Amino acid sequence: MITSPHLDDRGRYERSMEGWVDNADGDTFTHTVRIGDDRRRIELSAVCTPSPGYEVRSARARALEGDVDSIALDRLGDLASARMVGGFTRRLTELAGTGSGSAFLVEAGIEIARLARQVTKLAPEAAARALTGGARACWELDNLGWIDLPNSCFTYSAKGRALLDTREVTSPMVAELYHPPLGARRLFVRRKVMRLVHTAPPPLHRPRRSLPLLLRLLLRPGADALAYPEAVEASHRLLPSFPPSAGSP
Repeated sequence: MITSPHLDDRGRYERSMEGWVDNADGDTFTHTVRIGDDRRRIELSAVCTPSPGYEVRSARARALEGDVDSIALDRLGDLASARMVGGFTRRLTELAGTGSGSAFLVEAGIEIARLARQVTKLAPEAAARALTGGARACWELDNLGWIDLPNSCFTYSAKGRALLDTREVTSPMVAELYHPPLGARRLFVRRKVMRLVHTAPPPLHRPRRSLPLLLRLLLRPGADALAYPEAVEASHRLLPSFPPSAGSP
């Protein structure tokens, strides 16, 4: 039988994540992530520099619900001075340890690294080009604002740029994502719901149980111009043991 330690007696497990970005300081962003399930929930908040540094200036973790290793929560403060690049997941794993809630602490740190790649701080005159320059200006601002984008995929390659000259392209990007106003709250928000459910075996097949994993990525629906409404659903078959996946930034 395919099973998972996360499934309860009801054959169902769900955890959720919400993360957002505040522009509380002149040269940094504050990224906050809340993640958990019906047993425990934690919050990790980090003040970080944008691209190209991606440096954590300070971090603070706290338990919102349930049993969470208090020593690990304190250790997350040692993320200060770490950079959210290669090796960041390893550092998170070292600090989170193996106690109660450790997997959520690692996942929260990875989500913060992902949030750091959604906003940047360019000069206001550069950001203003997004208002009048269309998709071509946004392509150039993206490459200028995020050091990891140039030649990272077809879109940000020379061939991708050439396509912008052959057809009309629109972009949802706005100037505030390149130069957010000081004090702006929740200028980017991301939500995820992850669910495991036991389902009945199909007829005329050998008895077995499967674990479809439903992953929904929900970005904040049109509450403001800076939120991208998007929903992505994926269904995967799981292997016999299913530990919480730390992934990579």
